[in-house]
Amino acid sequence: MDSIYLESSRWFSGRLMAYSGIEGETSYSSGIVVATSPVGIGFNFKLPAKGSVLFDLTHKSSSIGGDFFKINGLNSEGVKVEVAGVFIDTFHLLIHDPFMLSFFEQADADYAFIRKGDYLLIGTAAFFDESLIDADFAEYYQNYKAWFESLPLVETDNNQRNSTLARSACMMKTQIYTPEGHVKKRWSTPDRWPHRSMWLWDTAFHSIGWRHLDTAVAKEIFEAMLGLIRDDGFLPHIGNPRYISNITQPPVLAMAACMLSENDDSTGWLKEVYPLLADYVSWDLNNRDTDGDGLVEWFIEEDENCRSGESGMDNSTRFDTAIQLGAVDFNAFLCNESGKLSELSARIGNSDDSGKWKKEAGRIRDLICSKLYDSKEKFFFDYNAAQNELSGVLASSGFLPLLCDIPEDQIEGLCAHLNNPETFATPFPIPSIVSKDAEHSTDMWRGPTWICINWLVAEALDKHNRQELALALRRKTVEEIERWFYNYGTFFEYYDDQGACTPPRLMRKGKTPAEGDHDCHPHQAIKDFGWTATLYLDLVMRFSEKF
Repeated sequence: MDSIYLESSRWFSGRLMAYSGIEGETSYSSGIVVATSPVGIGFNFKLPAKGSVLFDLTHKSSSIGGDFFKINGLNSEGVKVEVAGVFIDTFHLLIHDPFMLSFFEQADADYAFIRKGDYLLIGTAAFFDESLIDADFAEYYQNYKAWFESLPLVETDNNQRNSTLARSACMMKTQIYTPEGHVKKRWSTPDRWPHRSMWLWDTAFHSIGWRHLDTAVAKEIFEAMLGLIRDDGFLPHIGNPRYISNITQPPVLAMAACMLSENDDSTGWLKEVYPLLADYVSWDLNNRDTDGDGLVEWFIEEDENCRSGESGMDNSTRFDTAIQLGAVDFNAFLCNESGKLSELSARIGNSDDSGKWKKEAGRIRDLICSKLYDSKEKFFFDYNAAQNELSGVLASSGFLPLLCDIPEDQIEGLCAHLNNPETFATPFPIPSIVSKDAEHSTDMWRGPTWICINWLVAEALDKHNRQELALALRRKTVEEIERWFYNYGTFFEYYDDQGACTPPRLMRKGKTPAEGDHDCHPHQAIKDFGWTATLYLDLVMRFSEKF
């Protein structure tokens, strides 16, 4: 794919740039991260350190990767000029500015900078190396551009799709860290700011996208997450070089392992990861059925804006009552993972384990179908064991039993909901809860659409030979991501299920960002978000010829 697809007629705000672990060693604590702003770029990601480069340009257009950029614009005299930048390493950004149009505003001593001729070097003060201002700018720029141009991306007749795909790949590169502290292999983060860490199910979705670009990187970031497993099989939902959490997250790694190895005839890698995958699924089964009814429950917290971070659906209305529930999504995930472990163990010649996991998948499926399905609503719900009743909350989690071998009538019931505008057939399906729910809003899992859920449901529909419905869901998902990318030049954490509210104005955990807030605000739908980009790339790479 030619680099023309990195070009944009506009300069977008909120894009993140950083030195990538693909190129060399990164630093979790001290590496600089840059975000584009309406007037330049900002270095406000190592609080309280702040700084910014202002470009005295108007009518800006850009070419931007994850670790390099070029800005074209008009100076005060109306002359067309160009400013460009590259990361020299994780601590330094070198800017080529022959017209001296960029101005670094240093807010405190944590950053350092020097000027020399046509160049401006900015870096982390503790690691600042003035000699790097003499680095070969052109060589770095061409090397980064060459990495992009070597990618095996599909090229379509849709230039907007090509541009979105190009940005997704460059953004994915930016999110790679090198081994450090607790994390022993290269790893991927949902975004370089504010999340920064590694998340369990995010990593699975990142690896699924990366397998199209570089299988070795895909497997390494997958292994980095598995490397955090405890001796008892517990796998944390968050890990970084200095911290490991004490709750887990949706089990989807065995599914990802199947996809990472689907074109690999050798079983060596599977033999390495299979025991760890089996241990982590076993931990969930052994430690999250607190009432002994055979159904697992997510860990529940007291934070009203994140009652179940373990579920990944932090603030869903499902958890408003803050009680333990036989969780429809958790059980569906474990049923699917057990089935995938059966496939993987068969591939490596372990027939005993294959039979055991197949039986386990059947056991969980039977409980889901008998205890979590409401035949009147034709939908799956969480189960309140204390009151012996279903929750009644119509949430996107109710579609995840499609991952399992459920009966035909239940499949039909769920498909009917996907086609019903009164429930889940919103302008941008699948809403996290139905719009008729009194608690429906634009706040995270209380209404908005999430790309990972759409991706999972489409995969599950294929499993049940509902290819037409799966394709329609994929097509709409890709179109909406591209629509908002065209307007904002970035990939958002979640999207309005009504297709009306612009992503920067969506609520996040009870708050709405202030007007004109262009940075990565903690109460804003996160920009340059990992799995939105990686799953978009997966959808386009596999299905672009169909839509």
